[in-house]
Amino acid sequence: MELAEVFDLIRKEPVCLFIGSGFSLYTGMPSAHRLIGLLHDSLSLQHQKKITKSDDLRKYTQDFQTLFGRAKLIKILQEHFDVKPEDTHIHDLFGKIAYFRSVITTNYDRLIEDGFGERATVIVNNQQVFGTKRAKTRILKVHGDIRDGKSIVITTEDYSNQYNRLFKDPFWATVISEISAQHIIFLGFGYEDENIQADFDYIEKKLKNKFKKRILISPGTDPIKLKRYRQLGMQHIPATGEIFINGLIKVLKAHVKSDMEDGIVEQQTAMDFITAFDMEVNIKATQNATQLIDIKKSSGPTQHSLNITTSDEELKLALEKFTTGYTLRELQILPEQLESFAFLIEGFRILDKASLGMLNVSLHPKYEGMVRVRFPAKLFTLHKVNCRVFNNIPGKARIEVEVTGFEAAFNLEIREGHVELNFTAREPEFPMAVNKSYEVFRAFYLLFTGELMEIVAKDGSVYQQRLTAQAQAAEFKKQMEFFHTLKKIEKSFAVKFDPVKIGDVTDDDREKIEKLRALMDHGYYAFKRDDGIIIEQMPDSKEVFESFGNLVPGTYVSLVTKSHTSLDLFGKTLFMGNEQITLRDPAVPVLDYEALRMQLIPSDDILIYHYKKFGLSKLKGAQSVWPLGEDDEEPLI
Repeated sequence: MELAEVFDLIRKEPVCLFIGSGFSLYTGMPSAHRLIGLLHDSLSLQHQKKITKSDDLRKYTQDFQTLFGRAKLIKILQEHFDVKPEDTHIHDLFGKIAYFRSVITTNYDRLIEDGFGERATVIVNNQQVFGTKRAKTRILKVHGDIRDGKSIVITTEDYSNQYNRLFKDPFWATVISEISAQHIIFLGFGYEDENIQADFDYIEKKLKNKFKKRILISPGTDPIKLKRYRQLGMQHIPATGEIFINGLIKVLKAHVKSDMEDGIVEQQTAMDFITAFDMEVNIKATQNATQLIDIKKSSGPTQHSLNITTSDEELKLALEKFTTGYTLRELQILPEQLESFAFLIEGFRILDKASLGMLNVSLHPKYEGMVRVRFPAKLFTLHKVNCRVFNNIPGKARIEVEVTGFEAAFNLEIREGHVELNFTAREPEFPMAVNKSYEVFRAFYLLFTGELMEIVAKDGSVYQQRLTAQAQAAEFKKQMEFFHTLKKIEKSFAVKFDPVKIGDVTDDDREKIEKLRALMDHGYYAFKRDDGIIIEQMPDSKEVFESFGNLVPGTYVSLVTKSHTSLDLFGKTLFMGNEQITLRDPAVPVLDYEALRMQLIPSDDILIYHYKKFGLSKLKGAQSVWPLGEDDEEPLI
């Protein structure tokens, strides 16, 4: 017989567990051999000489009781059994299994009842058989309870008294009734359980139903004892208690939904089992059927998993893409493409291939909502950021953000102890206001330069992250400085530009912005031009022409327009005032009085522009050439 057959038996038919001391050894509870040593070590050297240390627990405890009293024996037992161990994980799992209506145990400790909690009733004596409210699971302690010294069965005398009790004794009648009507699984019995042999013999004599299965589960058993167990009709399966409990829970989780809907297991038993794992259950019950609609964790996130096997090559490629990255968000699967299929929620199988129609699978974000992104060291916060976080794939995460139309995605992957970043961004379809664009580009610049970033969710929780990516930082710095300059221009001219889209900015726009930036920062704008400046409408004055024909080397020439100039940028007209052009030591290759035309080429090819808006340059010792005699006007040359 295999474990899988045992698990199916528990699913479909009443089964009683008979649990021995081996089931509690992992918690630190003493074995029979160790208990003898503990009792012996509790004695003084003088008292140890009075008692022979034996390997037979019944005989040794009988001698101990005879020499030193029952009270001392029970006291030492309580010191080692009435304790709370640090590790009880197997008992805790066992207590979640609602399929057993009765558990019989020879253990003195209280670990089984602690695992079951309020769902179980403990019965130790005749009074409790009738005086205790019937619970979903009854725990019958045939060797007594550590907190009731009178009930403890451990000495030779205790065993003799136990098996001399009448068959109609209410306690033992209850034990025999339970095991007669159910299959029995013996768990936690191994090499050191010589005392349980008497229990097996006694039970064998009292059993009325010889057709029920009796199964012994133990990792190893003495060959002689194993032969005796087989003579009693037991089947042996080599396994530990932990393997049995974990395997059983896995199988029950896989079948509890279908078993409940098919009537194999009672609805309440199924509900008790599912809710024991901190799950909420939504069922739909009619007169003819019960259907489990949904389950989810009562607290915290709920884990969903999909187990698929297929030989369809196209589906394999799609599954690999779906399970290793976030580029494919939705997947459609047909039943005929699958060899096996299981959809699990926290280990509970909700769908299998037999109940599968068209399957549509999609990745959902672990978090989705509005957040604030702040950089505390810079006292800067970006508000109303729509954020979606995907971490469905182990070792990989994707963070998507959107703010006023600007979209960005961060793909993070843990490799060899460090995080690799892949970043993509998309400009808004429609232009954005200058200030908002500046805030977005500044946020990304700060992020990629390694500034501490805090993402504040709507529930107040804070996620901190530092990233360093110099290439991205350099790119965002350009965009940030571009919009920062536009902000300064808006402030300087008291205007608000129309929304701006980076992709729509022309070279002419950039030249204007660079010119304005230089004017705001330095008060002038200078650039090289090897053909200098050509004046097409010179004043009709030979005196002026002659003055340019006789320029002294080292002379600076400044030309100021009489009219006011302006500049158009992003839907706004920026008024600059008079324009002033200054040239150093200009050559005059063209001086045509007839055409009133002149060309000036500065010796360094640099033209320096000033504007009334930002202040004109006053050349020290300058002489006005034209117009003359008009003191109330700004000299133009």
